Amino acid sequence: SDQVLPPVPALRLDAAPNPFNPRVSFSFSVSRAGRAELAVFDLRGRRVADLVDGFKSAGDYEIGWSADGLPSGTYLVRLTTADHRTSRRCLLVK
Repeated sequence: SDQVLPPVPALRLDAAPNPFNPRVSFSFSVSRAGRAELAVFDLRGRRVADLVDGFKSAGDYEIGWSADGLPSGTYLVRLTTADHRTSRRCLLVK
């Protein structure tokens, strides 16, 4: 018999406050246990911060980040798991 698997929920990733100066909190959900990576990039694609890189159990998480020393501008925070990748833009205004 064919087994129908339930759909995997999409990843949740939020940034607050947005715009921010210089601290922001990222909240995210992991739908299945496994490796997760949360990183921040500038618009040229340069990685400016590694916030999470390792095993995470399924669940909700929150992590703070301070952009001290970085110029004002738009940054991209990207969450990657084995199943999905999602990103959000956040604006640093000094």
